[in-house]
Amino acid sequence: MIVENRAGAAGLAGSETVARSAPDGYTLLVMPLDVAINPNTISRDSNDPVRNLTPIASLSASTQIIAASKQSGIKSISDLIKRAKAEPGKITFASCGAGSPGQIIGELIKEKAKIDILHVAYKGCAPAVNDALGGHVALVIGGAGTVAAPVNGGLLTGIAVASDERDPELPNLPTLVQEGLDGIVLVNWFSLFGPPKLPNEIVTKISADLREIYKDKEFTDGILKRTMRVNFHDRATFEPTMKRDVEHFGRLLQKLNSKS
Repeated sequence: MIVENRAGAAGLAGSETVARSAPDGYTLLVMPLDVAINPNTISRDSNDPVRNLTPIASLSASTQIIAASKQSGIKSISDLIKRAKAEPGKITFASCGAGSPGQIIGELIKEKAKIDILHVAYKGCAPAVNDALGGHVALVIGGAGTVAAPVNGGLLTGIAVASDERDPELPNLPTLVQEGLDGIVLVNWFSLFGPPKLPNEIVTKISADLREIYKDKEFTDGILKRTMRVNFHDRATFEPTMKRDVEHFGRLLQKLNSKS
């Protein structure tokens, strides 16, 4: 197996490459939730996963963390709301990119808490976290794979997670719902796709192989060690979820006026 990272345009560079590939099962794509968000933020016909990709299975999921820089002095969601109301437009939050799950969570916090905080979009999660560590932004909102380590190491202050329940790896962090911001639940899934018109027998074979791999405790422990959740579902379960998410984020982004 050859792994090729095709960065750029919120994963669009990679997804377009796979969409143009032969439907033989030899060129596949691993993409996060962005694949369901992108059709609503990037206006390109090739950016429709329902038409241009074949969903095979979901693989894992990542908790989204809201963390504050030490320099900001923010230690909780209530601190954030109090500060933002006292200084509207002055508090900054970093995300991994425009239209990313982190931006959407930040926009929902703004709407629910009725506060004005300023979004700063970065080209990737690492620079967003680095600027939070340096105190250049007050908050960073991103996946556990990038944000959990500095939170657990005491370099950033975790203030909440955007999941439906507390993360077992971050038990001290409340959910946004527990902090009074009802309805803000967003878990970033990572899933496997193939080119369009990938034959069902190939999808079934890959899914069966994955099911066997996920029985290996060493493999699933490796997912957990990377602060991810095991989230294996075959096409029958995952495809309807993906389609619902595409529609959900379309409605949500239209409401938040985030479409670009």
